[in-house]
Amino acid sequence: MKKLLTILLLIFVSANEYAGKEKQNPTYQVEVEVSYDDDFVKNQINSYIKRELRKLGDVEVLKPSNRYVIHLSVLKAKNMTGYVTGYSISFVFTEKVSHWEFILDAVEKTISKDAKSFVSRKQFYLTNSIILGSIQGLEEMCKNIVVAFDTTVVEPERVSTQKLKELKKRIKNKINKVEKSEE
Repeated sequence: MKKLLTILLLIFVSANEYAGKEKQNPTYQVEVEVSYDDDFVKNQINSYIKRELRKLGDVEVLKPSNRYVIHLSVLKAKNMTGYVTGYSISFVFTEKVSHWEFILDAVEKTISKDAKSFVSRKQFYLTNSIILGSIQGLEEMCKNIVVAFDTTVVEPERVSTQKLKELKKRIKNKINKVEKSEE
């Protein structure tokens, strides 16, 4: 029985170490980088993205962030006469690789040339996409980018965190049962 208690305790401690200093409401830190030559539009995009991120409630916008980065590259969309009709925004989500460094060497040998720039900046590529919209649709485009970030990056992290909390609770209950049965 003591052996079982010891094993459960080790699992519990390991789960605690994995989760770090667990908060009741964990926050996910993100940094936003916008590349565009027009400062007015660049600031608008920055503002829209950051506002939408803050609305998520558990996302903290920091510069620099120690966790996630949203990279945005903006281009003007023009019609055949050269009139600007909207924007094309390419976005890439990356995660800082401080906890991935043990695999960095192996990954660096097998990745494409484009991805090497993220590895050299110690960032792990998560996903990317392009969104197109009209000049009037800039705010809506930014909302869609944040929705993509939330569903592909943050939500899976929330689910993992919740599963870890449930596992820790079950382990704690089993430890309590073992302790009571030994009394």
